[in-house]
Amino acid sequence: MKKYFIVAILCILVDQISKYLAKNYFTYSTNTGAVFGILQNQTTLLILLTFFAIGFLIYYTNQFNKIALGLIFGGLIGNLIDRITYQHVIDFIKILNYPAFNLADIFIVAGVILSIYHLRRSNF
Repeated sequence: MKKYFIVAILCILVDQISKYLAKNYFTYSTNTGAVFGILQNQTTLLILLTFFAIGFLIYYTNQFNKIALGLIFGGLIGNLIDRITYQHVIDFIKILNYPAFNLADIFIVAGVILSIYHLRRSNF
């Protein structure tokens, strides 16, 4: 099985379990938009953009570090599940005055940072 596929599945599971726990046992917020609350109430557009991003990543799979690819896939699909199921994303991590976020967001950002690092290192 491909390394990025295993990483993505693990990220999705961890993300969905964490959101289940937040929703049932902790304080959480909902976000009908994207990062920093942009595109509020544009769920259909955000779902389409997510599918576009997934398609882009599949097309360019060989250009990405496999761990980074798995992190990005896992994060995108984790938030996509929320958007399709609830019409919003469950956010439960709040640090100071920074907007609330979730583990899927962390996976996406970590994957992008790792991709940039990998691309810069390979002088792409």
